[in-house]
Amino acid sequence: MRKNAGFSLLELMITVVVIGILVTLAIPNYVRTTERSKIALALSNLRELRKAELDWFVENESFTDTIANLEGQVGANFNSGADWTYTIASDDATMTFTVTGTRNGGPESTDTVTINQNEAWGGTYPLANYGMD
Repeated sequence: MRKNAGFSLLELMITVVVIGILVTLAIPNYVRTTERSKIALALSNLRELRKAELDWFVENESFTDTIANLEGQVGANFNSGADWTYTIASDDATMTFTVTGTRNGGPESTDTVTINQNEAWGGTYPLANYGMD
């Protein structure tokens, strides 16, 4: 008598179910981890843009609303990635400015993070969801 050397249908079904459970657990963690790395980069860029705006003011005695001016000053291209878009709004009369990062795509699409001249954070992005509060 010849013995079959394959897997039974039950064994294959159990394997598929186990793999399905592992994937169900892994994908949300992956999404959360990648989003966390993207927000960390955005926060770093916002801090850098804030610092560059303050440096711009010292050198030019006025603020700038142009990100390209600040990119040239720090030697970076902040809007090169598709994950975040950065803008700046300033008012020389009140000596204030706000740098805004807007999320493009992802689970928090169109949410914003802001930082002002006093390093006060704001915006609609749920930083606490990603352990960044």
